[in-house]
Amino acid sequence: MFCSRNILAQIKKVTLPRLELLASLMGTRLLKYFCEEVDIQPSAATLWTDSKITLSWIRSDPNKWKTFVCNRTTEILQYTSPAQWRY
Repeated sequence: MFCSRNILAQIKKVTLPRLELLASLMGTRLLKYFCEEVDIQPSAATLWTDSKITLSWIRSDPNKWKTFVCNRTTEILQYTSPAQWRY
């Protein structure tokens, strides 16, 4: 089963890697919702990003990044594991 969602860029200047991180966070939240509704394990899912920077943020320690990245990667890692993410 496939599902997708779009996000529009904010008027305030936000870099592309940060937008990609927000998209990954939305994907994680969508996975969480979907798994709760269908009653499946989230560990069975594979998540994809087209940003190597976002992938490196997810695969490393969130505490070494600034607040914006740290907070979002922490939320992503609460529900998924770095091994589930692909480029």
